[in-house]
Amino acid sequence: MDVCTTYVPLLSLQTLDTKPVYTEEELQRFEAELRDKEEELKRRAETLHQEQELLKERGKALEAQRREYQQAVLEMSQRQKEQQAVDGQPPAGPNGELQFQPQTHKSEDKEAKAPAEPEAEAQNNLPAEPPQNLPLHT
Repeated sequence: MDVCTTYVPLLSLQTLDTKPVYTEEELQRFEAELRDKEEELKRRAETLHQEQELLKERGKALEAQRREYQQAVLEMSQRQKEQQAVDGQPPAGPNGELQFQPQTHKSEDKEAKAPAEPEAEAQNNLPAEPPQNLPLHT
């Protein structure tokens, strides 16, 4: 009778059992480093959370201030339009530009404001001459 036996190298099993990959001291240092990093990350997360809350509050305050400014601009624009209507000035557009509207009334006022002597007005618009260039009166 032939007996078949399998050979298992005992040397390799012994090597794994006798020589650990890390020493106990190395494992403890590694675990301590991991705990320290974990604590640092928790502190950082808390700091970031506080900063986020602060930024949210500032954002809300800025939005409220923007709405106040927008309301003030609208009120000032409305007052300006009302004042222009009272003064008879043409209304301004949303960007402050003038919006001219044709006027069909008050043509009589224009005739009343026209000078009686157009020649006198023309003389006033001429540039002033130095005395030596003026004609002599005889």
